[in-house]
Amino acid sequence: MKIVIDTNVLLDAIVNREPFSQEAQDIFNLILDNKVEGFITANSITDIYYIARKHMNHDDLRNTMRSLFAIFSIIDVLGDDCKNALDFPLEDYEDALLVVCGGKVMIDHIITRDKEFIDKADSSVSVITPKELLQKIE
Repeated sequence: MKIVIDTNVLLDAIVNREPFSQEAQDIFNLILDNKVEGFITANSITDIYYIARKHMNHDDLRNTMRSLFAIFSIIDVLGDDCKNALDFPLEDYEDALLVVCGGKVMIDHIITRDKEFIDKADSSVSVITPKELLQKIE
């Protein structure tokens, strides 16, 4: 099973955001145990770094980012992806870009806590919460 993780879930694990951190860390463990294949998009990396730097010192953050690169496969974001996301039927451009990039590697699920994203996602795209993914794997 291939999953792409939204920035909010990644940050839950990285900066230990309660009450969401345990589920996010459990997803990291599923990837480390090779139960699912985890992806993140290249554009989310700068957002993660920018937000996490407010919670961590520079050296710890750099090591954390290296760990992310070891755990997750990175989906490149190309100019055509950015253009295609404009035509995707979602109002949130970042969410549309996540769908477009996930489609390039034929993901099975997008994992997010963004309720609006889940509610407005096209039916051809499986957008689920961390809890739903964990229940599906059990």
